[in-house]
Amino acid sequence: MSISSILTYFGRNLIALLSFFKINDPYRLAAVFLLAFLIRLPFFINPVYSLEQSYWLTIGEALQWGTMYIDVWDSMAPLAASVYWLVVLVFGKSVLALNILGTLLNFFIAVLINNMFIKNKVYEHNTYLPAFVYIMLSSLSPSLSSFSPVQMGMAFVLMALGNLLGHVEFRAKRDEQILNIGLFQGVAVLFYFPLIIFIPITLLLFIVFTSTQSRRYFLFLTGSMLPIMFAFSYFWFVTGKAGYFTLHFIQPYLFPEYVDTDLVFMIKIALPVILFFVLGSASLSQQKRLNNYQIRLNRMFIVVTLLTLTIFLFTKEITPTLLIVFLPVVTFFMVHFLLLFKRGIVGEIVTVLFVSIIIFSLFDETRGLTGWYSGDNLTARKRATDEQEFSNGKYIMVLGEGKELYYRGSLGTPFFDWSLAAPFFNSLDHYDNQVFLLETIEERQPEVVIDYEEIWPQVTQRLPLIGQQYRQVRPRIWVKE
Repeated sequence: MSISSILTYFGRNLIALLSFFKINDPYRLAAVFLLAFLIRLPFFINPVYSLEQSYWLTIGEALQWGTMYIDVWDSMAPLAASVYWLVVLVFGKSVLALNILGTLLNFFIAVLINNMFIKNKVYEHNTYLPAFVYIMLSSLSPSLSSFSPVQMGMAFVLMALGNLLGHVEFRAKRDEQILNIGLFQGVAVLFYFPLIIFIPITLLLFIVFTSTQSRRYFLFLTGSMLPIMFAFSYFWFVTGKAGYFTLHFIQPYLFPEYVDTDLVFMIKIALPVILFFVLGSASLSQQKRLNNYQIRLNRMFIVVTLLTLTIFLFTKEITPTLLIVFLPVVTFFMVHFLLLFKRGIVGEIVTVLFVSIIIFSLFDETRGLTGWYSGDNLTARKRATDEQEFSNGKYIMVLGEGKELYYRGSLGTPFFDWSLAAPFFNSLDHYDNQVFLLETIEERQPEVVIDYEEIWPQVTQRLPLIGQQYRQVRPRIWVKE
């Protein structure tokens, strides 16, 4: 069988698949659901471990006995931390649970996007192609469907966007719609703080694309700030330590200290997303039958895409999960692109390439078919392997960057995020810090201390009673006697 005949065979079948989703029939969502799980089935059978998943599960485990920001020094958003607390409570530190829950959430987001586009008449005809395209795009990498804080937060951003599109189309005069847009975006921030960028983006969209009354801007801002103020009030009145909430959750993102990131690996994963965005946005000029409202929406989505790039200003660590923020707008443009093609050789080639790039990227990243995706924080992975015999099943204290070590072990002190803990250890001469450290170690009793910053000798010099309880077994490693 020749290459051209193979291409034709698969092209026709994939074209038929696209035609299947183009039909305006809600039962097509059942096929989207099956497709989401079929693509990810190999990762349910043989779960792929990632450093980010280790981080999320460690937070969930630590919260079984402590309070976020007070007993666990990290900048994860409070609602995301609460979700991981529940995941670990029910499933334990299970990567498989994160993969399954992430796939379910991806399906929910795909349905949300599709219903939003149909309800607001985004395309010339109602279609279930957006749900199919989103599921495919979110299959580019396991990181895009692994139940991340970004993914949870984006679900609420999309709920806000649905209300915003309705406001653009109908010039709605209902105050509750404006309030809901703000509330949804405020909740999103409590899942992933950098999503706060969508609050000023929405304000700009109100100004440029709607005739919103000035008092409704205040209503929107009030709605968006209410969830954040409620979270602050909880730490103020219930725990009495609102300063921890501000210091550990808000301040790190306003003045981010960027963590060392494998940018080459990140760019490799982002390349297909960039390609699909370019193809989709370029196809807008070929759309001949759009009305004025749909043309205005096209412009609005271009503005949203460009402004969303500012999320990097509030991000401490650039990871593949951050691409989730861009998938809804890429879906919008890519559906426009795919709707241009009917049957024919061009349509067959385009469809085969779209599906093939996604499937190949997914399995190449996880199975190393070409080695293109090598370099996913190899230093961190090597550390996790080297220190595994000491961290496995133990309560540990890591001085320095080493979050990956907690996947096999457990957090033995509050000092999880080193960017938050470093100022504390750099001020050990302060009496209050010495008292706090002494009380923490005596209360938690960490079994292993792994010191990448050469700080432990300073600790034992100031706290000799603590130093007597540990013996050095390797360079950088002390164990409790």
